Amino acid sequence: MVTLNFSVNISAPAEKVWKSLWEPENYKKWTAAFNPGSYYKAEKFAEGERIHFLCDGNGMYSQIQRLIPDKYLAFQHIGNITNYEEQPVDKETSAWTGAMETYTLTEIENGTALKVALDTDGEYEEFMNRVFAQALELVKEIAEKQ
Repeated sequence: MVTLNFSVNISAPAEKVWKSLWEPENYKKWTAAFNPGSYYKAEKFAEGERIHFLCDGNGMYSQIQRLIPDKYLAFQHIGNITNYEEQPVDKETSAWTGAMETYTLTEIENGTALKVALDTDGEYEEFMNRVFAQALELVKEIAEKQ
């Protein structure tokens, strides 16, 4: 497991950046960089709650570990979803169960610095390095247009 770090400065207040990341319609726009049709589903978007990251009924489930609106969000990834159903952790998923993904928003002089830290399996490192930068540019575009 390796931790990747990404950052972008956005000319918008933290509240707009947060909405650009987590309002469902905005989330669909920036995560299309990874997989068009991606979305999330949660009973409640709150600490301790499960969240499903989906595309065509498949994806992964995670737990929201820490949530400070407009400042910080941490997910701990747990396992796969197949046909909208959480799958038990198996040999394949145990390699990445517990991986963290965090979003930190810090106000700067002309807007907000967004920093993302992501634990990933070496198999996906190249993909994440290439695509996450594109995704953050989409977040920036969304936030600066709001």
